[in-house]
Formats: sequence, structure tokens, C-alpha cells
Amino acid sequence: MSWTAETFFPIALLGLAALVLPRIAMARGAQTHRRLLLVLAATTVALVLGGAALFAGLYALGGVPTEALSQVQTQAALHFLRLGLLPALVWLPLLVLNALALAQRIEAKRGEALAAREPPER
Repeated sequence: MSWTAETFFPIALLGLAALVLPRIAMARGAQTHRRLLLVLAATTVALVLGGAALFAGLYALGGVPTEALSQVQTQAALHFLRLGLLPALVWLPLLVLNALALAQRIEAKRGEALAAREPPER
């Protein structure tokens, strides 16, 4: 496989997921900071596990025998989790920027709600 298939596409896919998943999860339900933190935590776990699964799939496509991995399950799982964490150098800044934008949106909605409740000042 080429560098593009082994590295670029998985990292680009995880980066795109870091941008899309929190926005989809925050589209429904209450718009609170607590919910945002829960969504960010769930997204982080999903991205790490998704990255690990993605790299495990790439190993399988590359011809690594699954019998070799099944004999050392704990070591293989830790290896793929480490591989799933490495793309965090790319998707974590995207996730943080996305979180800041979502937090600003929450604060703007709070401000609008407060302005609608208070009488205008003279």
C-alpha cells in the first residue's frame, strides 16, 4: 500500500470525524456546557477507538496474519490503541477549535435568552 492509503486517508478521515461528530451530537438536545463536555469526551473515545480499528483493518489489508495477532491479544490491542492515539496530533487541535466554536454558540444562545427575558434599559 502507498503512503497515501496508509497514512493520509486515515488521518484525514479522523480529522473530518473530529469536526463532524461533535456538531451532529450537539444538534439535538439541550445546549449546555456540561453536554458539550460529555460530547467531547465521547468523541475523543470514539476517535481513539476508531483510529485503532482503522489501523487494525489496514494491518489486515496489508497481509499481517490474524493468527499472529490473536496469540498476543493484549499486546496487539495496546499496539493498535497507541496507533489510534498518534493521529491525535492532527485531530485534537481540530476538536479543540470545534469545541471553542460550539461553546461560543452556547454562550450566544444564553445571551439571547437573557436579553429576551430582561426589560430594555433606558
